Amino acid sequence: MDTSKTVSFMVFHSNAQANIIKGLLESNGIECFLSNENAPFSSPMFNTDLGLIRLHVMEKDVQQARMILTGHVEDMPDR
Repeated sequence: MDTSKTVSFMVFHSNAQANIIKGLLESNGIECFLSNENAPFSSPMFNTDLGLIRLHVMEKDVQQARMILTGHVEDMPDR
């Protein structure tokens, strides 16, 4: 496993929800970042995965991030 590789961990329709989850992970020591934060506002007529906000974490932190979010998030990623 490449410990410096980032993976797309979750996707969101809401910027607020994405930032809440990002803050929860960061407060527990997980480095993460969001991409496509402005996408829902730039093309609201398209309802595709391209318009979703993505939360990225380091590949090495995926399991820990999943454990932190257990009980806080209904739709956890399967990987």
